[in-house]
Amino acid sequence: MTLLEVFHWSQLLQPQFYIEHGGLWLLLFVVFAETGLFFGFFLPGDSLLFVAGIYSMPLASQIYVTQNEWLNLVILFSFISVARCAACMKDAGALRPVIITNVSKGVFLTAL
Repeated sequence: MTLLEVFHWSQLLQPQFYIEHGGLWLLLFVVFAETGLFFGFFLPGDSLLFVAGIYSMPLASQIYVTQNEWLNLVILFSFISVARCAACMKDAGALRPVIITNVSKGVFLTAL
């Protein structure tokens, strides 16, 4: 059975669909999109994080295999925090290249 055979558009609003078919990387993209992209507002953010906590063992095992529930949650929390911080830095313009110019005894930063 392929993904196209079981897919229906209403499943995009169910967080379990993202966890089962996308795994950790789709979870991180959804967190990044909800925080930093315009079109991410329709994605299931809070409920997706709740379901990710329930499925923390298979999600964290994509990074590091452990049998400790708390370590799985710490791994998941750290990756989700990095995705959120990267999206916030994108919005703040911190990821843009910066040109340093020296104009008569002063240093100016110009963002591209």
